[in-house]
Amino acid sequence: GEPKFFADSSISAEIPNNEKEMLVRYGIGSVAFERYEGGVLETGTEVGANWQARPLVPIMPKAEMRKAFEELGALYVTYWGSRPIEKYRDSSSLAEFVMRANYETPRGIELLKRLRADGDSFVKRSKSMRFHADGAGPVATSARENSEVVVVLGKDGEPISTVVESGLTRTGPSVLKRAADMVEFGLSSIHFVPVEGG
Repeated sequence: GEPKFFADSSISAEIPNNEKEMLVRYGIGSVAFERYEGGVLETGTEVGANWQARPLVPIMPKAEMRKAFEELGALYVTYWGSRPIEKYRDSSSLAEFVMRANYETPRGIELLKRLRADGDSFVKRSKSMRFHADGAGPVATSARENSEVVVVLGKDGEPISTVVESGLTRTGPSVLKRAADMVEFGLSSIHFVPVEGG
């Protein structure tokens, strides 16, 4: 069927009462449903952060995600989507990358619970980040070069990025704004892969 969108799920007459009660209990404000790969994809926001219109749901890169989890043992994936922005005073960039979607594996969440009691994670800290599309960081570089970029920590704790296609390597604090978080959360490498829209 057609995608459905409810700006305020607590008052919609189209949502069955038992589902509405569950949405209210878990603090869901807006909710949207659409067909997705033989099923239904449901997206929502918390109360108070309601959407005014149905959000554009990114098409997730399944092959890249499968490789990340099955071959690389990833603990999380994030989708950095490009969006237009007003010109920054300090940049000519007309677009930026923002986190549009993320997923942390149950194994990764459990590992973090054992290490820290505050519930914080690398992904949670990254949600508020914005990256200029013409920037030198790995998100923008991966998209611009249409190549995987791998960031690892050197022995001195400094991040090292490598553009896989060209072999171009950079070192130093400017390589990754989140290098300190990478160290704090014990991440040994991060892979950035270009995908449609991000």
